[in-house]
This record gives sequence, structure tokens and C-alpha cells, in this order.
Amino acid sequence: MKGGTPGRRAGIRATTREGDPASSRGRPVVLVIEDDSGGGETAGLALDDGFEVRRAADVSTALQLVRREVVDAVLLDILTSRVDGLEMLARLKDARPSLPVIVVTGFDRAAVGTEAIRRGAEDCVTKPCTAGTLGAAIEGALHRRTAPISILLVGTDVTLLATLKAVLRRGDLTEIASGATAVFEHCAHFRPRLGMIDDSMGWGQVLSVANAMRRSAPDTVLAVGCSADRHADALSDVVASVRPDAVIPKPYDFNQFRTWVDVAVDGRPGGGSRRLSPPVVRALEYVARQYQALTVDAAARAAAVSPGYLAHLFSAETGSTFWRHVTSVRLELVRDLLSQTDYKLGHIAARAGFSDGPHLWRVFHQRYGETPGHYRRRVADRREPATGRRHAG
Repeated sequence: MKGGTPGRRAGIRATTREGDPASSRGRPVVLVIEDDSGGGETAGLALDDGFEVRRAADVSTALQLVRREVVDAVLLDILTSRVDGLEMLARLKDARPSLPVIVVTGFDRAAVGTEAIRRGAEDCVTKPCTAGTLGAAIEGALHRRTAPISILLVGTDVTLLATLKAVLRRGDLTEIASGATAVFEHCAHFRPRLGMIDDSMGWGQVLSVANAMRRSAPDTVLAVGCSADRHADALSDVVASVRPDAVIPKPYDFNQFRTWVDVAVDGRPGGGSRRLSPPVVRALEYVARQYQALTVDAAARAAAVSPGYLAHLFSAETGSTFWRHVTSVRLELVRDLLSQTDYKLGHIAARAGFSDGPHLWRVFHQRYGETPGHYRRRVADRREPATGRRHAG
């Protein structure tokens, strides 16, 4: 896979310390690094109500504490004079890649704070700041590190992205967004660990969404999936503008894609999932294309195996039955149409391969615990008044 090495963002993990989340040990431990003893003391006092505070005035002391003691988060004054703040950040991340670091800087050094975030800092706070601001920044960083890993797949070929979601086997930790508005909402609320933008949305949108993700979630691992041979010039523009961590060629190799995601978000290949065999890959590709009207027999013919053998292989290798997967692909398309259009439920049912509106209503409610209408209203309530929505003919 071209560009398959995740790069500097690959070591992100979901706990504040491997196997030892702060929530299991009482108050989180925060290391305050600042060479101004008065300032450090002030920060420590401001945090004393909610955190257990450690202090360090130089990089060697800080690294000793990080390596020898439990530290859940670091508050780093980027203007520390005894060593360059960005260099200290790099050394902290080398020592503990998963350690969230919040940098503190002055209003006149905002560009330095932005660069720190690009280099792996979790957040940036400008001085002067209140105790509430510091505490909120630390709590937010700890929450993001202990929250489930979030993966965002972006593109208008929703059934293909639904297939990639199934291949990853990360369930509710993976979301699909077909429009820029949905991407912005996701980045604002969930700060994805990884984002993959498929070229199905057009290169103008790819560039716009990629730039927006770089601004709103700069530590997100960013990949672009494309048919490079057909779009070489457009791809060059995207690479030069947003510097994605990887370019993933299409058609996607499902096994390589899953391995790349495992390494990008976990730092290592996943060991619990079986490699997908050629018949299962062919069946997945068939469902992504023919989701509206298909049978097991037709999928088995496309996979070049018997229906019974396909059912056995599919369940063993994907962790899902064949028909549950088909329903999942269809429901991802339904959610997209509910959020992006004002189509009636019967029209959406026909587009997605359900027999009628009531059938879709029952399946949707059973899977998500809410009705299609409630889902549509809930998504609309989070947004400004919609513009450019698709309308039924």
C-alpha cells in the first residue's frame, strides 16, 4: 500500500497510561513543568482541588518523573527558558507517546502553540488564564484519551465506506460522513483519532474537508483514498496542501487497509482478526455494489463458492452473518439519506433495498433504538438551517 506508514501520529492510544486509566486510581496526576517557581506554584494551587500535582523545573526532572511515576497529563509552559519548549514536548512524547501534554503560552506566541499541537500536544492554553480554563483543558484531554478511539470515514460512496467499516470490526467506534457539515460536527464533538477521505466526494471537497480536519483536529491521522492513476494532478495538489499521513490506492485492499488502520491508531497490527479470504472479499465487494437487490446465491456465485460455505466463511472472518452485514450496509445509506435529504421514508426504503417504509422503520428502530423520524430531527437540531439539501423529485 502506497504511503502506508502512518508516520509520527501512529502511536496514539486510548488510555492515559497503558492498562492504568486515571479513573481507576482516584484523582488524576498532573505534572506542571515551568521554570518560574512562582508560576508553577500558582498552577499547582489552581489544580489542587481536582488533581494531584507534581512539579518539575527542567526537562531532566520532568523525564524522570514521567518514566518512574504515574503521570496522567502534563501542563507544559512552552516558554520555559532552560530548554526550548518544542524540544521538551518532543522528548516527553518520545518517553511516553500516549501521554497528553497541554501547552501554556502567551497571546503573542499563538503560532508556537499551534505548532506544538501539530507536533502532538493535546491542547494549548494562552496566558493569562484562569484555574477553570486549566482544569477544563486537562479534563478534556483525559476524557479524549480514555474515550473509545474514533475513526471517521468520509465520502459519498456510503456503501463502500460501510464495507470498510465492517472490515475494520471496530463497531460503534467508526463513523461515516458524506458531507462537509457532518465532518465538522464530528471533529467538534469527538475529535477522531483517524480520518480517511475517499475521493468519491470530488477533489474540491476532498481538499476542503482535509484542510478543515487539519485545522479542527490537527493530531488526527489523515489519509486520502483515491484512484491515483486517474487523478494524479488533483492528488498532487492535496498532498502539497494538507500533507496527509497516507495515500491509500483504490480499489482498496481490505486486508491491507485494516492492517494500516490498526497500526495507525494502536501502534501495532491487530492480532485478533482473521485475514479475509478471496471469497469473502469478493462477497463484500458484491454487497457494496448490489445492496439493493441481492440473494445469498447471487453473492455466492460472485464469490465462486457454495452458499453454505460462503455463510460459514463470512461469519468466521468478519464476525457478522452475511445478512446482518447486508442490513448494516443498507442502514448506513439510510442514515445518510435521512440526514442529507428530505426524502420520504418509502423512497429511502426503495433506495436502500428495504421492501417498504414500515419494514425500514422496524429494522431501524430495532438496530438503533430510535425511529427514523427521531433520528432525522435529532441530526437537524444539531445543525444550522440546512442549505443545499437534496429534495425528492
